[in-house]
Amino acid sequence: MQVDVRWVDSEDINDSNAAELLAGCAGIIVPGGFGNRGIEGMISAVCWARENQVPYLGICLGMQMAVVEFARHVAGLADAHSSELAATAHPVIDLMPDQQGITDKGGTMRLGAYPVISRRMTPEPIRPTVRRISPSATATAMSSTTTSVPC
Repeated sequence: MQVDVRWVDSEDINDSNAAELLAGCAGIIVPGGFGNRGIEGMISAVCWARENQVPYLGICLGMQMAVVEFARHVAGLADAHSSELAATAHPVIDLMPDQQGITDKGGTMRLGAYPVISRRMTPEPIRPTVRRISPSATATAMSSTTTSVPC
């Protein structure tokens, strides 16, 4: 099995060039990261994947940006964001209560099973579509910490 990987720096992608940079990709992976660097590029990649029905895997911050993108472009919360990254009236990703006020984040990631409290934002249930990804799919990896490498 051969997987062709195309690295795209999330600082280089935006709504205007996402189609050009991601054309031909059969899947997109956005790994974790920290801080604001490349966040809007990650959101542009998520949007492009959703609109073009390209499988998307968001890991850690990559999944958080998928939630932000969906809230902005599907749920209609234009200013939705993570409260860890920006002040907003719609914090669709929020800090846990025991993380409030911590400024030195090194080694503070919480792991394990914890209770989750959720509140419904829409009256209609959302039913996600699950699709299988071919193992021979082309993957695109984006990270706020990677360097662009030509294909």
